[in-house]
Amino acid sequence: PVNDLKASPDGNLLLILEDQKECAIKDLRSGEKIIELCGHEDYGFTGDWHPNGFFVATGNQDSTCRIWDLRKPEKSVEVLQAHIGTVCSLIYSKDGSNLIIAENVDYVNIYDTTNNYESMQVIDFFGEVIGINFDGEDGDNLFFGVMLDGRNGIFVYNKKTSQPLYTLS
Repeated sequence: PVNDLKASPDGNLLLILEDQKECAIKDLRSGEKIIELCGHEDYGFTGDWHPNGFFVATGNQDSTCRIWDLRKPEKSVEVLQAHIGTVCSLIYSKDGSNLIIAENVDYVNIYDTTNNYESMQVIDFFGEVIGINFDGEDGDNLFFGVMLDGRNGIFVYNKKTSQPLYTLS
């Protein structure tokens, strides 16, 4: 089964994550697979394109997020390790300065992409993540849904210009 798919910023390519270790990138005009990303050790769950269109991030059941430079797709350029769970959802900020990675339980990790993913903010809570997204044009608000014992809720964090990157609204 297909678990996630995302069109590239220019609308020409499609990133596909399935119940397999490899992730495919297809040409939307021809339907041909043009790149196969290999390196994960379990099934793919989620992915997103950096706004520049050269990089993609893939999240996986092996508890990693891999960053790929499509100009050199033979090997991932970064491997980001989750704390305790599967990487179930991820998204780049609109300007590409942050990568948000949600684990299936308890953690949302915010990476600073302008610093080669070396600095990060961890949001630690209790519950299952049911989705993440940004608001509107500027993307200054980060939303993520949480479920705990049948109760659902939404956390809203506002982007700051200093550390921590996001604070609870």
